[in-house]
Amino acid sequence: MSVFKRSLRTLLPMVALPFFAMQAQATPIYSNTTTVTSATNSLTFDSISGSLLNYTEDGAVVSINDNQCCSNTAYYGSGGNYSWVTISLTSGDLINALDFRIGDGHSSSFFSSGHQMNMIWETFVGSTSTGFGDVSMDRGSSVGWNDNAGFTSIRVAALDSLTNFGEFQAIALDDLRIGAHSVPEPATLALLGFGLAGIGLRRKKKTT
Repeated sequence: MSVFKRSLRTLLPMVALPFFAMQAQATPIYSNTTTVTSATNSLTFDSISGSLLNYTEDGAVVSINDNQCCSNTAYYGSGGNYSWVTISLTSGDLINALDFRIGDGHSSSFFSSGHQMNMIWETFVGSTSTGFGDVSMDRGSSVGWNDNAGFTSIRVAALDSLTNFGEFQAIALDDLRIGAHSVPEPATLALLGFGLAGIGLRRKKKTT
């Protein structure tokens, strides 16, 4: 067996290992607090003007199945019924951290404290679900996620036993922040592998 083949056989698994390890850590971690330490995208929803169908701001998309909004917040106007608000990046990049302030559509006080609410959430890489949760928090608090492997989209919905039309099951969110990194290209990983193999080959030649 040639030195080059031995180097490839030894080094390529070392290159692949971190990549597959990253894929194995695909479950996001939910927190009842902010999680973004360095934001790549920030949404204030200040430019909302009557429609939230695929609302885009600072490279991110907030997608809902309704065309209503109230104030400068993402708001679902149908009264809930497990309706989802989906968040993703226009670039398709992976999201490693995301947080926002959460509220509901009760009265005009979307984010006032004093009401406990529930939220269901689900993350995806493409069309594959990578995490799901049903959590409770105080209205007006911040919620967030961390995921070393990253996800391409997350959907959230308010969940409450009080089903008054347009109130507790209508989710509201504000001050949305995202931390992301680019999806690694397969060609980039291959070049890295061959680059390391070349380094190993040169070292082998020097020691023989």
